[in-house]
Amino acid sequence: MVLLDPNDPVKKGLEQLDTAITDIAKNCIYTIFNKQCIIADDWYIVDRLNGDFPHNICLGCGNDAYQALAVLGTGNKVIEEFIGDMNSDAILDAFGEMLNTYFGMLMDNPIFVENFGILNQALAHYSADINFYSKAWGLNGTLITPQKGSVYFGFAIKGNQQMQP
Repeated sequence: MVLLDPNDPVKKGLEQLDTAITDIAKNCIYTIFNKQCIIADDWYIVDRLNGDFPHNICLGCGNDAYQALAVLGTGNKVIEEFIGDMNSDAILDAFGEMLNTYFGMLMDNPIFVENFGILNQALAHYSADINFYSKAWGLNGTLITPQKGSVYFGFAIKGNQQMQP
């Protein structure tokens, strides 16, 4: 069992960014889909992101010191509301682009860059049903769409020295 250190500087960096991360998630959805979402609940720090949604889209990124993952999880209602197409390629294209924009907006945040540097993006990934993500400090929460659908958003990051085989 991998236990994460509660005094890890990565966790402290995420705590400094909680408001920025929630605002960036809202702004991303508005920028890409022209949908004004509201924050459903308090976002909180977790040691593993949730991947139990009918639709999971994730995008990784990293640099020499850190590796990170942004995750979006949602159901059919939001897919219909945002893009109207249940095809997995269309879902990956639309939400993968949104996560690309999300990382770009994070890189514009000076507190993020001060804590973690600039991260290079990898390929987006789509899966249906359950994903199981590695342990890493993350910040997650839910946004509510205009049609009352829910969008789970999570961002996890860990130092490369913490990688487990």
